[in-house]
Amino acid sequence: MKTSALLASGLIVAAGLGGIGMAWAASNRPSGNVDPGRDRNACFDPDFIRGFQTPGNGKVVILANNNEAYELTVPACIGLEDSMFIGLKTRHGGDICGPFDADVVYENFGRRDVCRVSNVRHLQGEEAAEYIRKPIRENKKKEEGAAPASSSKNW
Repeated sequence: MKTSALLASGLIVAAGLGGIGMAWAASNRPSGNVDPGRDRNACFDPDFIRGFQTPGNGKVVILANNNEAYELTVPACIGLEDSMFIGLKTRHGGDICGPFDADVVYENFGRRDVCRVSNVRHLQGEEAAEYIRKPIRENKKKEEGAAPASSSKNW
């Protein structure tokens, strides 16, 4: 009797653990509305911002994550192009992925202004090339490959 009770309880525990494992595996699957072709770097973490530029026309380009460039559209932000410092305030405390996930906070003539982000776009290829930072190794290789400076002295 004791053996059958132990066997029955072992089967119940095994079934329970199997059910938990199945539920965990199902929860890690993407939902049906996820686009598999979507850019995996479409979002960025505001804790990993490395710099910014304000090219104008209501745009701010953020350099974040692993040397990735993101263009934020912030319409009607007077004085943003002249600001030396900006901040991003997230609305939900997580990554910034799309419109209305964050506000740009900046100083305009001693007064703090806030602009809502209306669009976020991950820049890639040639669009991102002018904003991303080149690794130091690449810069050194370019310097080593450059022609030596000419000298007017004859030794």
